[in-house]
Amino acid sequence: MDISDDKKLAAEKILKFVDKYLEGDIDKITTFPLSKLLHDKEFGCPSNRSFDCDDTELMRCIYVLIFSDVWPCLSFETLGNYTYRGDTMNTYNTLFGKPNYHNGIWHPGLNKFHPSDSLKKKVVDFHLKGYNLIGNMVVLPNIEFEGKTINRYRGCNHTHDFFDRFLYDLKSALIKAPDCDITLHNLVKANALYLYPFLNQSGFKVLSSKLFFEDYLDSDLNPVVSSKAFYYWIKDVTSEAYLEEADRYIDFANKTIEHRGRHMLKILKDQLCIFK
Repeated sequence: MDISDDKKLAAEKILKFVDKYLEGDIDKITTFPLSKLLHDKEFGCPSNRSFDCDDTELMRCIYVLIFSDVWPCLSFETLGNYTYRGDTMNTYNTLFGKPNYHNGIWHPGLNKFHPSDSLKKKVVDFHLKGYNLIGNMVVLPNIEFEGKTINRYRGCNHTHDFFDRFLYDLKSALIKAPDCDITLHNLVKANALYLYPFLNQSGFKVLSSKLFFEDYLDSDLNPVVSSKAFYYWIKDVTSEAYLEEADRYIDFANKTIEHRGRHMLKILKDQLCIFK
């Protein structure tokens, strides 16, 4: 199956999803929480893989329609064999901890710092209907090196899964900066077949534009690190610093997710017009 066949199939599935979940209104796709697909084996995750919002059947269709013109060889086949994999950009559990909604609402990281009611509500809203939207999802090459992938390494190295810090390191690895993270550099080499159009300064700018990373970049299109990289089990941080960062993180993430969602919606509409 060539990519035009994949795109046609993706368009058919997305239109079916829109009819089933969005009352026929494609505009609503940017505010649809992907977590609602947990028990949907057609648009969520089939029984042969665990549920993950960024790896649902719906998101694979979106990746094919929007990003197969960006990434070499991106298709249903390469998504299925994990040559490529979806990734959640602004994550939840690292900063706040996995929530517990029994007997009230408890976030292992947030609650130990005595947040205000307004901040608690903001965090709950972010968890239930903010961070699991299509605008927070991206697809990246996923070839392993020494048991690691770009997706997995991002979550366990010094960046602590914060996307701004990861993007800074990714650019350094792509342009072979002298101080780049050596493991990420090796992962870039392992994925060179898919990253080759972006292995320099101008390539990084092109990639950032095509993946809608503008909110993470300065006016010269260099990554800006804004996050404090706090994690929910952190000990040497004041309550004031943690709560201020939690508030900033959610505001920034919501803005970015909404912004990227609008970009993705526009391309989806264009592609659906072609393959309807």
